[in-house]
Amino acid sequence: MNIRLITFGRIRELFGFSMRSLLVSLGDYLRFYSDSAVIASVLSVGLVTPFNVATRLIECFRSVVVAAGGPVLGAMTELDGAHRQKDLQALLLRSTRLLALLSILGGVLLLVDGRPLLHLWVGRNLYPLTPWSRF
Repeated sequence: MNIRLITFGRIRELFGFSMRSLLVSLGDYLRFYSDSAVIASVLSVGLVTPFNVATRLIECFRSVVVAAGGPVLGAMTELDGAHRQKDLQALLLRSTRLLALLSILGGVLLLVDGRPLLHLWVGRNLYPLTPWSRF
């Protein structure tokens, strides 16, 4: 490692990127995890549990979609680095279609099998208290 390659400009650039990355992470955290506090303060604490169950379902499904799209990011970076814009656009469209189909499949599965999943996950004691038990 050559110490002469380290410059104040590069350190400032890395610090700026780190600050933007921190702000994005904080924004995501506030967006995804402040809902329970808002529900508890506006409605009631008793409604936080059913909301948390639904949030966990969505988080599990979101992690599956993100994991399925993860390998695409590497391929897109490679295509962008090689300046192959046509192939990059084709991969973007193809992967968007596949991830949209995966999302639709997950949504349909939750609609069709949501009730048995909730019975299995939270039990029959909590399930009648949930707002969607009327459906």
